[in-house]
Amino acid sequence: MIKNFAKFVFGLTVVAFTSAAPAGITAAQYIPSDGDSGYGVGDSIFQAAQTFVSNQTGDVEEVQFLLLSNSTIPGSLTATVTDLVAGEPGSTLGSVTVLNPVFPPLSNEEDPDPFWFAFDFNGESIGLQSGTGYAIILSTPDGIGIRGDLPGSYADGKAFITSNSGSTWNGVDGGMTDWGFQVTVVPEPTSAALLGFGGLLVTRRRRCRR
Repeated sequence: MIKNFAKFVFGLTVVAFTSAAPAGITAAQYIPSDGDSGYGVGDSIFQAAQTFVSNQTGDVEEVQFLLLSNSTIPGSLTATVTDLVAGEPGSTLGSVTVLNPVFPPLSNEEDPDPFWFAFDFNGESIGLQSGTGYAIILSTPDGIGIRGDLPGSYADGKAFITSNSGSTWNGVDGGMTDWGFQVTVVPEPTSAALLGFGGLLVTRRRRCRR
């Protein structure tokens, strides 16, 4: 009986350590209702940012912005994650640059189509804490458009722009606009799962003593 139980526990242990990596979960997002606000992000000192509060604890997996298709595709795009200082983007926690990004074809130059552009942050080890505020910044040395809502309905942050590399941030439309964005994280193992695994080992030891 003890041998059989030991085999059972060993089998569970193998499964626990060879299972697939946890999938990313949404820590914060805003999807514009009708995308009635479009802005151009121009030269190298012009950036757009969105502040948010994370509802999950874990490492950033992906950052997405809702961009606008363009006849001229920028040579690079950079997404940066920062902490907050007085409700505005603060110190850089990490960034990812995509060279020669791929955009969908432009169907209507007067009314460009919005599309989600993703930045892969796997391996950057940027940890977010649930209930804490952060910012994501989009920057490019070339022209780009970003889509948002005026007024936006995201309650835990707002859209910003800057024309001096972040020395001064200005709330878009008096802080009433929100960019379309999404941040996903790889969650930390829950304490319940760790306690359950510990309890399994304790049970095994007790039965072995018998």
